Amino acid sequence: MIIQPGLTQTITDVLVPAGEYISIGNVGNDATTVSLEPIGPTSYENYTQIASLSNSAQMLGPYPVDRTVRIVSGIESTAQYDVGAEPSLRGFPTLTLGSLEPVALVEPAATFVTLTYDDDAGDVKLVSAGVHGLTNAVSQGASLYITWTGGTATTGFYEVVDADTDTEEVTIDLPYVSSTVTITIAAPGVVTWTAHGLSVNDTIRFTTTGALPTGLAINTTYYVKEVLSANTFTVSTSAGGAAVTTSGTQSGTQTALVWYGVAVVAVANTVVTLASVTVPGWSMGVGGGMEIDALFTVTNNATVKTLGMTYGGGSVLSAAAASNASASVQKILYNRGGSQVLSNSTASIGHGLSTGANVVLSVDASVDQTFAITAQPATANNLMRLEAFNLYVTF
Repeated sequence: MIIQPGLTQTITDVLVPAGEYISIGNVGNDATTVSLEPIGPTSYENYTQIASLSNSAQMLGPYPVDRTVRIVSGIESTAQYDVGAEPSLRGFPTLTLGSLEPVALVEPAATFVTLTYDDDAGDVKLVSAGVHGLTNAVSQGASLYITWTGGTATTGFYEVVDADTDTEEVTIDLPYVSSTVTITIAAPGVVTWTAHGLSVNDTIRFTTTGALPTGLAINTTYYVKEVLSANTFTVSTSAGGAAVTTSGTQSGTQTALVWYGVAVVAVANTVVTLASVTVPGWSMGVGGGMEIDALFTVTNNATVKTLGMTYGGGSVLSAAAASNASASVQKILYNRGGSQVLSNSTASIGHGLSTGANVVLSVDASVDQTFAITAQPATANNLMRLEAFNLYVTF
């Protein structure tokens, strides 16, 4: 049933028989509130609010006895409801989630580990004792997935700028930030770095051609304690810790480096999440479903490149692309209720016949769940690019 907008709030009382459910949806600028009639003598004031819907839907019940549900719609919204064992809102708008922004992954060889980094014309150059196995022809413009710990950088995708200059070095699109500095002998010691651009708790490290003041050491991470000016700051040995006092003497040229942390690159045969979205709870009601469309570009060779999709942690796709240049994936999920979500075979990338069995995921669609798309190239120097994807969720 549809509850159209009115000149005032619209109050609709709906009887929900024992053992049945009610699905309610809202579209518009005003929320729809849902209240439950108490058992016994009633008045409007005694109704208990159980939901507030704003451009969303929810299924409520079942109740052990007949209950009255009160739906209050605003003047700038449309509400819809249905009652039954599997109530549906077929007129409720489809929820569309996704992205048209490409995400391209390459992974280096398993030997590209124990990384340090250096400066390469203003960008960070990752350096290893082991070869990376990448070429510019494949990797340039794609991204490495890097986990950073103990520094300022965030974990995520970093575009490859150059992989051809040295077989043990990869330059990424991340500024290498350093400067010569001066350091006072004082309590606390003050670092002068012209136009440093730093903030409290940013991490830095020091190097020297001679000796640092007592209280500071090379290969040690320090945190910006207090920004005194655009050119000066103090440091501490921990986030929020006490400012470092310097003493003694110093010599040579002192240099400070923005410390991004220790980098670990996802190497060949590592599963990496290319994209993820939150599917709101109740957006896929009982009897509702979700269709997933995704387009991929992959390196066309015999090496296995595994495409993956998960919903609520359960696998809905695990398909190997070998000797293929692209993949168009279409998946279907249906919500059976009772934390059972049905999908076609994980090996199937589209509609049609499959030798694989359908799968049932133990996922509660009434709460927020994460949908994720993953990639796993078995060997180094293989591109896996997610061009775009959309989820169409129906209640």
